[in-house]
Amino acid sequence: MPYVYALANQKGGTGKTTVTTSLAGAFARQLGQTVLVIDMDGQCNATTALLGRPDPEGLNIKNVLWEALPLSEVMQQTPHDERLWVVPGSTELAYYEKMIEPQQRDDIIQEARNILKGGLPDSVDIVLIDTGPTLGTWLSAALAAADGVLVVSEPKKFSTDGMAQLFETIESIREKVNPDLELTGFVLNHFRAGVERHEQYIEQMRATYGDYILEPIIRVRQVFDDCQNLGTPVEFVNDRAAKEVRRWFGQIAETLLLRQKLAAEEKGSDSHPAGAHPTESEMALASSDHLPTR
Repeated sequence: MPYVYALANQKGGTGKTTVTTSLAGAFARQLGQTVLVIDMDGQCNATTALLGRPDPEGLNIKNVLWEALPLSEVMQQTPHDERLWVVPGSTELAYYEKMIEPQQRDDIIQEARNILKGGLPDSVDIVLIDTGPTLGTWLSAALAAADGVLVVSEPKKFSTDGMAQLFETIESIREKVNPDLELTGFVLNHFRAGVERHEQYIEQMRATYGDYILEPIIRVRQVFDDCQNLGTPVEFVNDRAAKEVRRWFGQIAETLLLRQKLAAEEKGSDSHPAGAHPTESEMALASSDHLPTR
């Protein structure tokens, strides 16, 4: 079965989509994995980065979630690598979420888990779900279908303020629908070396979350803006400036594959893999004043 990661942070602007597409490229091109990106962010930026602008007449995630169309009928191969596939996003997700009555929400999330998890082709090795910047139904649906959560954070108080809420959402999904969901770790993004508050942030995050922090830290580089303008993930840009960044994401992808292997080896034992679940003290720290403010 493919391993499914949901990339999450209820705040916008942390770089979830850039991290999603960069990791997808690293898994496919550097590590030879067959990767499926599922775009569940209504802004559809992952779709644009990997396929170009969404086709309003084409099949997309809305057809999967709302009509139970199999993923295999919706996923499209990208022009960048034959091992990299995408389920295009839909700008209508927010509209459809408004149509869901509160009493329907749990059933919708359970159904979405069954559709997403049950419809994954065996040919896929890794699934990355790019989620929207809210703690809404579709984020919960992504968590319900995921094996692990990757939190994308940046050196700003607003990025860390909502972590306790996100952890509460993760715990709720564990209790109601997906008991095996694990917090895989944090990808720390938008870091500027030499900026005191950024250095303090990294230091405190490492002290608080330890092995949850996936190394290396992603630093600010002009090549990210260049890639956005080109509409091409950094893995597929032949530029000297991109080489360093490709190496960062390659290292993170390798770490994730190793953790998957270790988790698979420990599965069935009485103990959870190290770093699988945040402790109560870590969850408390996420909402405390211990993390540096902007």
